[in-house]
Amino acid sequence: MASVTKLAPPAGETVLDLEALKALECGLLPGEMTEALDDGLMEATDLLVAVERLLAEESWTALSHVARALASLAPGLGLSALATQASALEDCCQCLDRIAAHAVGARLLRSGEAALAASLMHPAVR
Repeated sequence: MASVTKLAPPAGETVLDLEALKALECGLLPGEMTEALDDGLMEATDLLVAVERLLAEESWTALSHVARALASLAPGLGLSALATQASALEDCCQCLDRIAAHAVGARLLRSGEAALAASLMHPAVR
């Protein structure tokens, strides 16, 4: 039985910053783009997993640090919208606004999933 499955990112506002991806590529030797992007996307994935765990634990200080790390990593991977949301989550954690942190964190996780899917499937990235 032969079948083809195609994963599609959820519809929404996820947009890749192609200029950031071009800047990353310009700073690398030929052939290093794929490896650098793969490493960055793996790190972003690990940070999103940490966000989910720390939100559940309501560990605001640790979550603030993880959100800051994600906010600094994401723009270089062409994920500017994700960086903006991670910065907003950091602000919520620093203000100890539990309700806002959960709301922004949930949005960050949904957007992060869509952004990573878009990154993995975009032809300019591969």
